[in-house]
Amino acid sequence: MHEVRRVVPDVDFTWVHQLRDKLFDHNLGEYTREINNGLPPSTTFIHAVEYVRPGIVLKSYFLPRKIGQKGPFTLEQWDGAIRTLGHENKSWDTTLDFVKKNPEGQHLRPL
Repeated sequence: MHEVRRVVPDVDFTWVHQLRDKLFDHNLGEYTREINNGLPPSTTFIHAVEYVRPGIVLKSYFLPRKIGQKGPFTLEQWDGAIRTLGHENKSWDTTLDFVKKNPEGQHLRPL
């Protein structure tokens, strides 16, 4: 993440940092203990490059797991993290409504 600015000087990681702080615990030693005890790897955090006009776009993907959590993030956990970016978010509201109420949407799990 720190070297990206050499290639994409105007990249803004403000939201990435804010989400990272809400989605992941910061005790790497505890994650290591859990992995040694058979729990799945702690988390995944990926940046992807997309080549579009007029240039490069970065996307960030989060697959979080809190310490002690055995299953995937719940919608409530995602909602809590995303709302820290701004309470008014029509795109997220629409997504949340679809995943909660639509019969097809109820089969989806956000990443």
